Amino acid sequence: MAALRLLLEAGATVHDKTADGWSPTHLLANSNEDPLEALKILVEYGADVNAVGKNGWSVLHSVARCTPQPLESIRFLLKCGADPTVTTHDGWSILHFLANYCSDPLESMRLLIEAGADVNA
Repeated sequence: MAALRLLLEAGATVHDKTADGWSPTHLLANSNEDPLEALKILVEYGADVNAVGKNGWSVLHSVARCTPQPLESIRFLLKCGADPTVTTHDGWSILHFLANYCSDPLESMRLLIEAGADVNA
């Protein structure tokens, strides 16, 4: 996390996106076993927790897809205003991602449903 903070303190932006629309928040969520601390730092520097890539994936989708135990990262993102109802361009909700990719999705699903996720999406 020290390297991330150093880059941000040196002026790296949290708002740029790749050609596929991935923000730094997406990239860290996609490549980090436990992205919570990195997410906290990015949000501290103004990252958009509702950033969506060209495929419609939100940061919550990335966390649900790539984090083995996503509960605390999901809780943090929701607390920061992440939208639990967003779906990908293929119609996949965050609940779909949890059901397909998380080994123990129950608590994460419950948290999203309490936050307004559509169980029929």
